[in-house]
Order: sequence, then C-alpha cells, then structure tokens
Amino acid sequence: MKTNRTELLKALETVAIGLASKELIEQSTSYIFLEDAVMTYNDEVSVRYPITIGFTGVVPAKELLSFARKVKTDEIDMEIVDNEIILKSGRIRAGLTLQQEIKLPTGTTDNIGKWKPLPADFGKALKFCMGSCATDMSRFILTNVHVRGTDVVEGSDGHRISQYRLEKSLDCAPFLIPAHICSKIHGYDLKRVCVEDGWVHFLTKDEAIISCRIVSDAYPDTDQYMTVEGYSITFPKELSEALERASIFYKKDYVLDEMVEITLGGGKMVLSAKGIAGWSEEKLRVQSEAECVFVITPYLLQDILSQTNTAMIQSPKLLFEGENWKYLTLMRG
Repeated sequence: MKTNRTELLKALETVAIGLASKELIEQSTSYIFLEDAVMTYNDEVSVRYPITIGFTGVVPAKELLSFARKVKTDEIDMEIVDNEIILKSGRIRAGLTLQQEIKLPTGTTDNIGKWKPLPADFGKALKFCMGSCATDMSRFILTNVHVRGTDVVEGSDGHRISQYRLEKSLDCAPFLIPAHICSKIHGYDLKRVCVEDGWVHFLTKDEAIISCRIVSDAYPDTDQYMTVEGYSITFPKELSEALERASIFYKKDYVLDEMVEITLGGGKMVLSAKGIAGWSEEKLRVQSEAECVFVITPYLLQDILSQTNTAMIQSPKLLFEGENWKYLTLMRG
C-alpha cells in the first residue's frame, strides 16, 4: 500500500511523545498501527493519531521514524511479508520486524466523555508554569503543574511560584499534570479537554488525542504568597542577550534542569551559569542598591523579559507581574 510520506511522518512525529526511552513495558518503544490510527503508549502518556495505513501490528519506532525522515520520495510503499513490513522508497528497500499481536492497551481513548473547549493560551500557560515546578521527587506534588479547572494554571517548587490566568475559564475538574509531560505537549495546538478516570485527554487541531495520567491530590494554596508591597527594580535590557551567551554553559538535555543565578549588589548584576563542561559570569549595570541572589529557569526569564523588565521586591520575595501572569521567587540575602 502506498502512503504519502509527509502525512505518515506527521503522524509518527505527533505520537512520538508517547514512546518510552527504554522498553520497561513491552512494545512501549514501538508504533502501534490500528485500522484507522497509529498510537503509542508508555503508561504515562498515550497518543493516537488518525491515519489509515492498511495493516494492523507493532513496528519498531526508532527505525521507522528515521526511515520516514531520511527518504526523499513523496510516497512510501508498505507491504506485509510474513513477520516483516517491507518499506520501499524509490530505489531503497528495507524491512522491519512486525509483531501481529498488540500487547499494550489500545482502549485509552475509547468512550471518552464530553469534550470541553480549551482557551487558545492553554499551551502557553503550561509552558509558563512548568518552569517553576520541582524536579525532586521527594516533593512529588510540586513536580506537577496544577490546573485549577477555573481560569488559573500554576506551578511551584516551594521557592518559586508561577501563576497564569487563562483568557477564558475552563469547565472541567481540577487536575495535576507532571511538568515533564507539559514540556512535551505545550507546543501542540490543543483544542479540547476531557478529565475522567485518572486521565486528562486533549484533542488537537489535527484530531490527535493526547492522553496523560494525572494526579488526584490537594495542591497548596499559592494565592496567599502572591502580594508584594515593596519597591521596584528595573533589570537591564542587556540581560536577554546575556542569557543567550550564558546558554553555552547552562544548556542541558532537559529544559527544566536548566538554571541560572542572578546576584544583585552595589549597583551591579552578575549572571552566573554552570554546566558539566564549565561556567560563566557576566556583569551588568543595574539602577538599584538591592542586594540579593535568586535562581530562575532561563527560558522562563526570557519569556518574562519579553513582556517586562521590572519587578517588585519585598524581602525575601521578588515578584514579576504581567497582564495575565505572576512569577514570584524567594531571594537569598
């Protein structure tokens, strides 16, 4: 059966976030082809994308995705021969192992309840709030982004708090979704949501369904900490460019592991970055006599600086605030 390569590649890349990095669960590093869809499942995330391929079975994901990315023809011909799927693209022929028996659960998206509309800025809210979440599993609740089910999304690690007010209110039950999952899904064009039976399901513009396990537990009240009545500080415009230069040292495989330190004192600011290979410091002038130190996720600081370079200080709190968001961090004196 001939398949449009662009359509196949889009389907494979869309569901790739549901692949496991290691096969702790059998077939969790493979693509599952059904009659009318391709899906992945790793026990935390399951993704289903509508596409008709012409066969049912399980195919190794890494090799199939690489093949679809590297060949240049408009179509890929797929043929089942015994326990192999034969791929043909121009003068190229390749074979991948095909497992006929599907052992992973494929019914995650069966009988989903009523879909509720998502505000257009929901993905943006996830991205903004995930940068404040904890990465230490000893504070498990704080490793999640909290969606209140109203118009507020928030994240915190106990030292930092991000709050984002959505342009429209949600009409679903509140839920907690792991920040590392948010880092994978925030860029999708999420249109609708359904929360039920320990899962949150998102429907995308392309009719893909992204299903994520959620946490049912109480989340701390963050509102009580978000008022700061102190004095303002204006960060230098050059800070954004300095962050770009520092990325040589703070870049890591996982964006939420990235951190920079900012030290204020004596009318100067020092931006410090540290990585496995080395470190950097850059000094900037700042019109403030404040003396403090705080750490922040670099991409989040870049997002903040794109909207404001002014913050309020009331020791030990520093607060950035925009039209529909707040970011608070505790400082070290």
